[in-house]
Amino acid sequence: MTRVLSATILALALAAAAGAQAQPFVEVQAGESAVIISAPHGGYLTPDSLADRSCAGCVTVRDSRTQEWARALADELAMRTGVRPHVVINLLARTKLDANREIVEAADGDPWAEVAWQTYHDALEVASDVAVAEWGYGLVLDLHGHGHANPRFELGYLLSASALRESDAALDARGAQTSMLALLARSSAAPSALIRGQESLGELLVREGVPATPSATDPAPAEGEAFFSGGYITRRHGSRDGGQVDAVQLEAHFPGARDSEASIARLATDVAEAVANFLDAWYEQSVGVRQELPRRSSCVELRARMVRLLCEGPATVFDPLGRLLGRVGAGTSWHVPGHIAPGVYFIRYGSTIEPLVLGH
Repeated sequence: MTRVLSATILALALAAAAGAQAQPFVEVQAGESAVIISAPHGGYLTPDSLADRSCAGCVTVRDSRTQEWARALADELAMRTGVRPHVVINLLARTKLDANREIVEAADGDPWAEVAWQTYHDALEVASDVAVAEWGYGLVLDLHGHGHANPRFELGYLLSASALRESDAALDARGAQTSMLALLARSSAAPSALIRGQESLGELLVREGVPATPSATDPAPAEGEAFFSGGYITRRHGSRDGGQVDAVQLEAHFPGARDSEASIARLATDVAEAVANFLDAWYEQSVGVRQELPRRSSCVELRARMVRLLCEGPATVFDPLGRLLGRVGAGTSWHVPGHIAPGVYFIRYGSTIEPLVLGH
């Protein structure tokens, strides 16, 4: 009940800020877990009511398909952990707003862009507060895309490429500079183990077939290679400067990862598996109970927002509090009503109860 109430509080807290805008420029999905997914650079909206950013040095290129990745990743993580992450997505194109910069560069003086920027960071802060209240800590996954020559994941912990090229002993001495300081304090682990050890997020990605640096396999970018070490969101919403919410910037390459809808689906699956394993290794499963959920049921077919019962019925669909949401007859389909939010639900047929992960 606490988590349901917290999700409601999060939604209500953000409604006032979002309501000040002529149209929603920030998408917020209230979750139940300690994981907060951020996607600041994947927006498409270019309303005429907002001026284009034209400041010196302003970057306006979109991180292609990162908002789609954020939604798919949330679905996959919910399936694996049994609890749904919070999700915050900037829907504005980067020509209008860069939510991963401080407000002056982010909005370039446009008042509506400033409202959207404030809404975005308020959403991350409220989600972080909810996570800490419920779990004692949180983890922000800040999703981005890069176009660097080396097609691999780049994980930003606020450690530069040159710092990562140092020895483990030197890297351990830099531990207080990372965006994962709260986790390091709780675990008493060496920073080098967390950043590029056998159970690091980078190495867990490698095990899923996603090349990544830093990792045990690829400890650091080579001299001269481009590398993103983390930005405004990682600094502001991570734990380097205090608090119990850690943050990591996930930079996905384009070829084979973000170049098609099919690539995004595979990427979400691989990253969710790595993140779930990371939570198991470092957060002792307390971010959510890890469940080995079947991807397909022999009796239930789920396509987008339609549930079809293939076995003898009837079946009932209900939420985590046991409230009835709908019924499905044998060989018939139930179209999920629009008011039912994405999340983890359950379906009962006969004596069997299965989890049902509903997306958008």
